[in-house]
Amino acid sequence: MQEAYFSCAALDVIAIHAYGLSDLTQSKLKPIVQKAQNAGKKLMMQEWGMCYFDTSNNNCPKGNALSASARDANIKKYADEISQSGIPWMYWQIIPNADPHDEYDYEVSDSIS
Repeated sequence: MQEAYFSCAALDVIAIHAYGLSDLTQSKLKPIVQKAQNAGKKLMMQEWGMCYFDTSNNNCPKGNALSASARDANIKKYADEISQSGIPWMYWQIIPNADPHDEYDYEVSDSIS
């Protein structure tokens, strides 16, 4: 987070993007919440996600697919961390078709047929 975000009078809301798991913890997020509150700004976690593969979450190009239950548990764990930090959030991307698992894969597929 750049300091200028918190002092810029033209900004009312600051959106956070994070993919490193250590950045999605209360210990990392609560100080940012406090800083935003002190500056009179609103925060939202605009972009975050969990890797489909078993590779590092911030280096997610390929690997072995995680089980659906492991992926669900990861999403729940970090959604709870963000929520308990007091930040509203949106998941990175929900796609309305089968997820091809190409490239950097943080998407959640709806698989509507």
